[in-house]
Amino acid sequence: MRFFEAELLQFNGQQVNEAAGSVQGYNSLEATAPLNRTELYQLWLNQTFNGDQISLRIGKLIPSLNFGNVSRPFGTQSHPQLFPSSTSLIYTPIFVVPSMLGFIPGYYNSAFGIYGSWKSWGSPKNDPAVPNGWYFQAGIYDGRGAQGIQTGLNWPDFSGALFEVAEIGGVWTPFAHQPDDGAGSIALGAWHQSGPLSAPGGATESDTGGFYTYLVQKIVRFRQSSYQNGIIGFLQGGWNNSRTAIINNSFGLGLTAIGPFPQRPLDSYGVGFSIAGLNDSPTAGYGFNSYETMIQTYAQYHLISNLYLQPVLTILPNPGVKGASSPSIAGTLQLTFPF
Repeated sequence: MRFFEAELLQFNGQQVNEAAGSVQGYNSLEATAPLNRTELYQLWLNQTFNGDQISLRIGKLIPSLNFGNVSRPFGTQSHPQLFPSSTSLIYTPIFVVPSMLGFIPGYYNSAFGIYGSWKSWGSPKNDPAVPNGWYFQAGIYDGRGAQGIQTGLNWPDFSGALFEVAEIGGVWTPFAHQPDDGAGSIALGAWHQSGPLSAPGGATESDTGGFYTYLVQKIVRFRQSSYQNGIIGFLQGGWNNSRTAIINNSFGLGLTAIGPFPQRPLDSYGVGFSIAGLNDSPTAGYGFNSYETMIQTYAQYHLISNLYLQPVLTILPNPGVKGASSPSIAGTLQLTFPF
């Protein structure tokens, strides 16, 4: 099967993360400048083989959607795509492992490249709609984003820096008689960034790389219902050996309660914690504290149709920006309409 996608991005924002002293990014909608941009966000062609078990995609892609993304949806036996996400936290670590920030192309600097994946489910002896088994995926992308080039706004150049990443993982939906109980996924990934790379303080390196892992698990179901409900937990971590990275290591965890109240089956509530070891080396020159901790909680209320209202509270007991010597608190109100 062959299909393609084209997507345009319009973004207008402000430096809200810097105002809160956050290096990890308490608000994932703000990334690198320019904060007012119009760009071709995605343009790719996808070809599948062997009953959709093998997929090959080429074009302008968003690697952070595929690699290390804790919020990536996974299906269940009863509703293949009704588990929309493990969490609706808005902080950046659930979308990009902090130790890969500044290296992996993603929102909003997508990049041209090639992506391939294999999954064990979908063979004639398995239901292709039910993710239950192992998978492997890898990609090579224009890696000039680590050198400060806005890959989202520029044409590709594969003669210089490249970003390479691979991930192996498993997905399970073990209880056929209680279809969404126990569903989960686990992954281990490795990445490499070629250079040359540099930091503001003068540190340089020819290349760098690192590892990451995450686990998502449905813990309990509240009740029998046609709607997804229950508690989902996640763990994540990452590490790199870079002298020029913004963040060298990170660890996070969170819990999400979906539909805890029978009369409000589409509401959800969540909390997350993330700690990151920052590159505070004088030769890097970023001017960070040695680490940053972040706690975030939210309530996502269903209004009508696909419209949701989401108040979010974020506390940084230890902000990463050195000038932010005291804790910060940020409130966010978000209106979303998935389609």
